[in-house]
Amino acid sequence: MSKLADTSITDSISEEEDFPFPVSISTTDFKNFNNDPEAIDQFLYKSHRFTSLAVLIQELKELSSSLNQNLLDIVNHDYTDFIKLGKSINGGDDMINSISEDLKQFKIQLLQYDGKFNQMNDEVSTTLTLRRQLIGLKSVAKLQLLLHDQIEIFEKLSKDDINLGNFQKMAATYLSVLSVGKHLENLTTESQTKLQQQYLNAKVNSVIMEFESLVRSLINEIKLKRIKEPSLVMSVLNIQNMIKH
Repeated sequence: MSKLADTSITDSISEEEDFPFPVSISTTDFKNFNNDPEAIDQFLYKSHRFTSLAVLIQELKELSSSLNQNLLDIVNHDYTDFIKLGKSINGGDDMINSISEDLKQFKIQLLQYDGKFNQMNDEVSTTLTLRRQLIGLKSVAKLQLLLHDQIEIFEKLSKDDINLGNFQKMAATYLSVLSVGKHLENLTTESQTKLQQQYLNAKVNSVIMEFESLVRSLINEIKLKRIKEPSLVMSVLNIQNMIKH
């Protein structure tokens, strides 16, 4: 008897677990649904075979009405946003045209400024070139004046009697004339006229010839022992070595 009672209770529990419960249709049921007719039959049999046809039709109508209302709400909402967007950009074409015109004017101004800057750049370049030429002319003029003064000093010294002090001054002036003359030769010839070059070159050559002639004369005097002053002799010999080199 006990075994029969247990079997009866077990069967009762199994029947309660398999008891059919009607399930309402929801939008989630159609998430992975397709339009295949066989799929429709499988879907109804699997999920709603215990639901009566009248209830199923009623639920489908309610679901359809709900979906239509949701669709209408979405359309109305988007349409309202569209109208708002249209109102917000009202006059946008005028604004774009205004900005475009401003950009055109700005471009014209940029081109004008670019032309002015190029003109200023050319003017500055020309000014710098003229300034360099002016500096060159001033340098040449100063050197020419210095050379002229040194030549005059040499000519005055050459008229005095030869002694140690006079010879040393002549030697220093001679070396100065050589140095300034070479420096002038290294400058651009455009900074000097041909007349200036010829005149100064002639003067420099005259100083060189006169001084070297004087040194040769003094060397002969030393050889003849007519000049015996040791300091003067050493000065003449040193200058002779410098001239040879």
